[in-house]
Amino acid sequence: MPPTPRASPGSVPTRPSATISKICLPAPYTIARRWRGARLVKTRTTDAIQLLGEDRLDDLSQLWALDIDPSVVCAAYRDALRAEAAKIAKTRSDYISVAIDLERQLPNIEWLTGEGCDLSGPLSDAANRVRSVSDSERLARFADQLTALSKHP
Repeated sequence: MPPTPRASPGSVPTRPSATISKICLPAPYTIARRWRGARLVKTRTTDAIQLLGEDRLDDLSQLWALDIDPSVVCAAYRDALRAEAAKIAKTRSDYISVAIDLERQLPNIEWLTGEGCDLSGPLSDAANRVRSVSDSERLARFADQLTALSKHP
């Protein structure tokens, strides 16, 4: 059997080892199972409201999947969205990453506005802030999406 080639110093391996893949790359079914399990938690609505009140909006990127009544979480989500939008300012060193993190909330925003939750104020503010710091077409498109959603009936 030929010897296994060794990587030269500074080279990048072409394929991660099986161990690293198992640790770093979660299987899709694991994520799906976690969200299915979350739907079974009886306190999921109050837990979600609590997380929103604790400035943990990013922990709820799939709030829409929790089988929660949108009217119950609407006010808490509006407040959390307003607080997150306020972080998009050039006075902060992480303003671009905050805007990009907020982009992961689009499914939640679409779900809530589609169910009649009025997020127009925070969405307009977020759109203006994203537009003011935008350094790419991606962020400009995101700002346009936020503007369109802010006008959702």
